[in-house]
Amino acid sequence: MIAEKQYIDLFTSYEEMVSAHAPAVMNKHRASAFDRFKSAGFPDLNNENYRHSDVKQIFGSNYGLNLNRLSIPVNPNNVFQCDVPHLSTSLYFMNNDSFYDRNLAMPNIPEGVFAVV
Repeated sequence: MIAEKQYIDLFTSYEEMVSAHAPAVMNKHRASAFDRFKSAGFPDLNNENYRHSDVKQIFGSNYGLNLNRLSIPVNPNNVFQCDVPHLSTSLYFMNNDSFYDRNLAMPNIPEGVFAVV
């Protein structure tokens, strides 16, 4: 349970902060989910649904987390541009688990059109 320990320790230390930045629907089930994770850990290759994915290896590294919800330090609209002539595009960005919501170009989409991400 070495890979799990870093996440257990991290959540235990920052539970209040995590909950403060999360919607109520997520917080409602967080305690029971955390208890389940502490007892079961990550699924291993013996689990039929994960037999081709070594979750412990994937999450064994410390990737760092943005617990304080620090903003992205660059405007991605200045970095990424579409240079295809006569093609109208709208760029939207996710940085880890945070949606970049500044300077959004709001496209003129006809009523009844849905976008699924």
